[in-house]
Amino acid sequence: ADISNEDLIMRTIEQWQHQGVPQKNYQGYIEALTAIWPNIKKGDYLAMLMQKDKSVFYYNNQYIGAINDDVFGQLFVDIWLDKSTSEPRLRAQLLGGVNHD
Repeated sequence: ADISNEDLIMRTIEQWQHQGVPQKNYQGYIEALTAIWPNIKKGDYLAMLMQKDKSVFYYNNQYIGAINDDVFGQLFVDIWLDKSTSEPRLRAQLLGGVNHD
């Protein structure tokens, strides 16, 4: 299924809200993500490489941009890997089915 970058941004914000992340903690990333993230079509890949001081995004294996700080990556990854995720079954799959709590 296709997903617009606007939908992707909204779903990301909804997940942060679900986890109780204060808006001030993520608000500064919304403009950058809107500029970086493309519209996604079936078969496309959007990936993030978390480095020590930045998070780099790739779309279908092509570099598309980065968030240059050491906070965003963990904040974003926690949407799916933190215990408070709205998708606990997906979290278990991403963690290899092992209980890491």
